[in-house]
Amino acid sequence: MSLSQFKSDRRLWFGVSFFLFVIPWFVFEFGKSSPPDHPIILWQILFTEPSQFVRSLAYILVFSLFFGIPALAVGWGIHCLLVMVRNAIRRKR
Repeated sequence: MSLSQFKSDRRLWFGVSFFLFVIPWFVFEFGKSSPPDHPIILWQILFTEPSQFVRSLAYILVFSLFFGIPALAVGWGIHCLLVMVRNAIRRKR
């Protein structure tokens, strides 16, 4: 019995990972009326308040790394499953 070879679809992987990365930027914490350090709000603070530039930029960088690396890893797993399902559907035709 030989194992099947699947071709990676990098666009699909990028799309899934990008979707997983973007979601946390817009999800607000429950229980807070308006979180001042929410990442999407920090983009506005980055360009409107010069005194908070370095702090905002550092927080955005840490948030990007904190959610970017897992988004790539989980996106790869989801991508693998989608590629296997897509190949199975194509074989049935």
